[in-house]
Amino acid sequence: MSASNRDTSTEHVSDQPERQLHIEDHGDGLTDDQRASREQSDRQDGARVKPGPADQDRQARR
Repeated sequence: MSASNRDTSTEHVSDQPERQLHIEDHGDGLTDDQRASREQSDRQDGARVKPGPADQDRQARR
């Protein structure tokens, strides 16, 4: 496209004022571990992951 064919009546994105995004600060929230430790559920007792065969071998050596 040559310069003489351009439509100069349209606005370019850079001609518009920059919009400010509203971003809330979530820095004061709980971490996953803190939240899990506060949950009141019978399922939350003990380890979250079942030990696998390699874990059982390591425990047997101790």
